[in-house]
Amino acid sequence: MKQKHTPTPWEVGRNTHEIPGIWTKRGKVVVLFGGQNGEDDHGMPKYEKTDKGEANAAHIVKCVNAHDQLVAALRTQRDTCGFVAESMPAKHRKLAMACREAMLSAQEALKAAGEEV
Repeated sequence: MKQKHTPTPWEVGRNTHEIPGIWTKRGKVVVLFGGQNGEDDHGMPKYEKTDKGEANAAHIVKCVNAHDQLVAALRTQRDTCGFVAESMPAKHRKLAMACREAMLSAQEALKAAGEEV
């Protein structure tokens, strides 16, 4: 059985202990990141803020939050271009071939995203 991911949308932030991570809009942790650097006065781990870590987390969040819309757009492109390519008259062969290429490209992108094609 395929495991479901934490519901989106996600955002980059810190919890009350200043631990950086990716969170749901309701404040549930998706993943924590950063380098642990000792403990605070309450015995909680301290994390160093790293520019690369925050940039990577922001990129992950952007991609994840856009995923479902992009998959829907690719499905529409695949279906529309497939229909157009099949129904084009022979005199528009170049356009039909371009539509077929767009359809195949969308199909490959869907496969790469782990979506059923």
